[in-house]
Amino acid sequence: MPTPQPVPTASPTPETGSYIAPPETQPFPTSPFDDRVNSPQYLANSSTMIARALNGDDFYLGKIQVSTHDLSTSTDGQTTVYVAHRSDPRYTIHCMYYSHCPLEGKIVNIPVGALPGGNLGFKDFHDTGHDDQHMAVRNTDTQIETDMWLTPTPNGIGGTLNIGYGGAFPFSSGGIGKGGATAAGFALTQGRARPADLIAGRIPYALSLATPCENGHVYPAYGDDGGHDAGCPPIGSHVWLDSSPSEIANSGADRYFQIILNALHEYGGFIGDRCDCNLSVAAEGGLAYQAFGLPNPWAQILAHFPDETPSGPSGEYHLLVRTGNIDLSAHLHVIK
Repeated sequence: MPTPQPVPTASPTPETGSYIAPPETQPFPTSPFDDRVNSPQYLANSSTMIARALNGDDFYLGKIQVSTHDLSTSTDGQTTVYVAHRSDPRYTIHCMYYSHCPLEGKIVNIPVGALPGGNLGFKDFHDTGHDDQHMAVRNTDTQIETDMWLTPTPNGIGGTLNIGYGGAFPFSSGGIGKGGATAAGFALTQGRARPADLIAGRIPYALSLATPCENGHVYPAYGDDGGHDAGCPPIGSHVWLDSSPSEIANSGADRYFQIILNALHEYGGFIGDRCDCNLSVAAEGGLAYQAFGLPNPWAQILAHFPDETPSGPSGEYHLLVRTGNIDLSAHLHVIK
């Protein structure tokens, strides 16, 4: 298969900032992620499913893996999100995994310099050291979001782009459906903890969660990863934290983590994917900002955690989302 060529270095210009989705962007107007939780009803086996998803990690919600290092060594396990236009390089998508890929043969505009999340050393499908390599591209001309899984670094010119799988969602939709780059079929921009929202002090939407095990899927998910463990939550499960805002404020959790906990109380979270982790919060990566010479907003957040140190030569930070004195095994529930 063709080997993608190196991406030209993007020179910062006044217009490059337009390629980064602004914090106030509302991804999808009819999304279930926008609905507040009212009068929640617990499923009968909720405690069992939560226990399996937490796997003993009762006082934290996974690790947010981000990097603020230079692009030559960075790896960032979170999804990158871009704004695109018809004038950007045109790529014809070829899907390497699974049948009936919604993106097969489709034309996608990707801005020059765009990078996928994950390990920047990933070049082809023979590599085993890659992350999900997720990339979301929101084209403001076509009003369509294109989501890709196992995305190599685009060559900046156009042509064929070999990806693992993906899907597309009109801006006017609910951002859910068959296909897509997650097991559930959720659009990649749904529910990701955005650093800009953490800095602003509020997450106004339900969070996207990942689970270590699954039992099929339920609405609003349209798919799963093929797991059928009766003790685990289905992909698409709605998870809710019963701790009140005052309890969260007095939990001892860091203020940034309180923002995540408050979102789980106000909106809950939907399980959208399976992971090699315990129950975790999905986040937006910072490589999209660095790719265009902009400050990585995660750096501002990480400065609040002086004891956090990068792991290995790739400069990853593994930010553990600690919940203070809130025992998730007692206060998280799967609801109808």
